[in-house]
Amino acid sequence: MTLPSASPRLGRDVLHELMYHLPRQSDVFSLMRTSKTLWDSGVKPLLDRGVTVEKLAQLSSFCDFMLNGDGRSRSVHLRKLHVAIRLDGDGARYDEESDTENSDSNAGSDDGTAFHASGSKDTLRKLAQVLQNAPNLEELRLDSCEELFERHMDLAKSVTALTTVRRLLVSSIGPLAAKMLDNIKSTLIELDVHCGSEEIEEPDTLFPLVKSHQASLEKLSAWYVELDTLPRPFPRVTALALRSFFDCILDVASLQRAFPSLRYLELSEPGDLEADESREANRPHAEKGSWTLAHLCGSLNALCGLGMAPHATKLEVDHVWSETATLAKLRTVVSEARPSHLVLHTGHLVFRPLNINDIPGLLPTGDVPVTHLTLNMCPNFLAGPADKLLMFVLRLAYDLEDDEGPSTSRASGRRPELLAAYAETLQQDIVRELVKVTSSLQHVVLTVSGVRTTYWVARRAETTIDVDELDGASGRALVQREGLAYNDRSIGIQVYP
Repeated sequence: MTLPSASPRLGRDVLHELMYHLPRQSDVFSLMRTSKTLWDSGVKPLLDRGVTVEKLAQLSSFCDFMLNGDGRSRSVHLRKLHVAIRLDGDGARYDEESDTENSDSNAGSDDGTAFHASGSKDTLRKLAQVLQNAPNLEELRLDSCEELFERHMDLAKSVTALTTVRRLLVSSIGPLAAKMLDNIKSTLIELDVHCGSEEIEEPDTLFPLVKSHQASLEKLSAWYVELDTLPRPFPRVTALALRSFFDCILDVASLQRAFPSLRYLELSEPGDLEADESREANRPHAEKGSWTLAHLCGSLNALCGLGMAPHATKLEVDHVWSETATLAKLRTVVSEARPSHLVLHTGHLVFRPLNINDIPGLLPTGDVPVTHLTLNMCPNFLAGPADKLLMFVLRLAYDLEDDEGPSTSRASGRRPELLAAYAETLQQDIVRELVKVTSSLQHVVLTVSGVRTTYWVARRAETTIDVDELDGASGRALVQREGLAYNDRSIGIQVYP
């Protein structure tokens, strides 16, 4: 690469600071290439945002960039790395004789994300070298972790030798990944283990995977696991997410002994949980007292299986649809948890319709102290909220479901009549009608797929109501401050500090 020899006219400090305010990493890289001065000084702002690689070619280029010249001087700025390369589940191993990115056996794949049997062993060797020279790496995420380690054992050794990682997320856990988890030298604060893959048919038992980090862990997420017995407590864990767990009866007493300090609890997608039996088994213990949580979330069946939902400031419920038993469970969980902030999801994971006539039954009743309500749904009509509400967030997404069943694609789920009903020009009228329904409502947020998100504030006088739109920055800050920002629970426990 030939770089211009002329130095930029603006001061180096000014241009260096400018790099931190550019919206994309590609913009930073483009500015770096304009001069030798910026090529050197831009490494830190380029890497500070973290690096995600999804293709083998990207990984190879990234490693070459990090190792070019004095590799350590660049690696010192690497703090977050996500290796998102997807491996095939066909059991193929690296071909020692091949160092190409494609072969006849995988020529039919054109998405560029798969790391096939003929993937470059040299690239993994370089990745191991990058990790060996990354003294400040704080967050590491490895998709297809077991398969990566199988293809290059030195990579497993490099990860194990890391001492500065505080947040580790690994998917696909077999013997090699489990050994790494048991022996990694870092003091982990947050651990996310996803034990499922195409080649791993049985869920893993949770405790053997995480026992080495009992003293340090503060956040723990686990996918495709069996809880079994947790013989010793994790005293510092305040946030626990159990996703796709496989236990017929949820042992709440054991969970409380193992995680006595919880403030965030998520129970999602129970594999074979018998919710009613679990509820009856846990009720005697739950009635004696449980955690007092800042945030309780998960599938409705799993929350019912707790025996009695613990009190929580924020309650987030998945899998709500039009079924008498389901709506009854929802009312029970809400009345037990008594949240001030309530978030309800319909259409996520379980594609069952929500009847328009059932929407009022989702709204909090007079004996529940809800002041902040969020509905993530795809209905044709929304009823007015209850009188205590101070803030209301409506998110309508077109790729959830429609009256005919689940959408097969984002495009097929779009509803032109809904888009027209919530058009930006009509949103002030919608907000005004909502504000009229309840005397306490102060803020409304409308997020509709295909329409700009708008944020509104209601100001009441003795005889009039003024509804004004907030600017985007103020609106986003308000939603974030009130704990109602969109929570993508697939990427670890981000929402809980």
